[in-house]
Formats: sequence, structure tokens, C-alpha cells
Amino acid sequence: AVRRDALAHRHYFVGQTLRKMGDRDGALASFGRSLAINSELMAAEPKNPDYRQAAAVAYLKIGDVHFDAGDAATALSFHQKASEVLTSPPGETADVPVKRELALFLNRIAIDRRALGDLGEAVASDLKAIAMQEEIARLDPQNEQSSLDLANYRQSLAASYQKLGKRSDAAGLLAKAVAVYEDSLRKNPSDAEV
Repeated sequence: AVRRDALAHRHYFVGQTLRKMGDRDGALASFGRSLAINSELMAAEPKNPDYRQAAAVAYLKIGDVHFDAGDAATALSFHQKASEVLTSPPGETADVPVKRELALFLNRIAIDRRALGDLGEAVASDLKAIAMQEEIARLDPQNEQSSLDLANYRQSLAASYQKLGKRSDAAGLLAKAVAVYEDSLRKNPSDAEV
């Protein structure tokens, strides 16, 4: 018998492929099927973090498709729902992978807010994402992806600061982001893409 979570995962991969092909409606339908299955699984086993995470990622991807189509308001609602679903219930502590995804979701919310002209909320979301990612980086200082994620969130915050006229703050954040990428290329020259 096919496990329902495996079927949901396959719908997710179909959605990813269709999104890359530019088939917005097909991608939304596939991500929607993945979300529906994962939501049912999550309702049946609310304490199962895998179902919560899979549902949250489906919400995220639906939001991404809407953002790609220029609908930042709808994207924002899906990205916020992704964050709500993934946030640990009271009394539970999120593990590092969940915190990393939450930081990503907060960054997506910041990008949506910036696109909608809500710069104060964009800054607030990016600051939360940065704080979360700094905590992750402290827990695992050898994890290069954490440093790269942190650089990306600083770059996102810099974009909001630029729009707010805080060019000096933006320049400082961008310099930190560039330094992280330069350091990464120094450590891993074979990873450089042309």
C-alpha cells in the first residue's frame, strides 16, 4: 500500500517541477494536493512534527507561486500560514532544522511585506529571521549553510533599509553578506559557479 505521506511528497515534487516549467496553475494544484494530504495527516496526528513541517512547506510553496505571479498579498497570507503551522505548540521547543525553516519563512514574509510597501513590518520580520539564524549559527558554527542563510537575510534587510533611506545601515549589512560569501569561496574554491 502507498503511504499517504509518500503520496503527498510526490505531489510536492510534481509542483516543484511544474513551477520550474512555468505552469503556475499545475504547480498550485499539485502543492494544494500535497497540502490537503498533509493537513489530514496533521489533523490525525497533531504531535507529529513531520506532518506539520510538510504542511508548512506546502503553504510556503503555494505562497512562492503567488509571489512569482506578482501577487504579494496572497503570497503573504500563505507564507504567514506556513509560519503559523510550523511554529511549535506551547510547551515544545523547536529543534534546529525547524528554527532554520522558520527563519526562512520569516524572510519570505519580509520580502512579501517589502513588495507591498510595508517596510516597517518587513524590517521586523527580517530582524526576527536574523536573530533566529544567528542563534542557529552559534549552535553549529561549522555549518556553512547557516552563515550563507544569515548573509541572505542581512541582504534582505539591507533592501528594506535602502528603501527607507538608511543607506549607511544597508551598506554595512551588505558588506557583511559579501564577506561571508568571499569566505565561503576561499574555503571551498571548487564550489564556485561561473
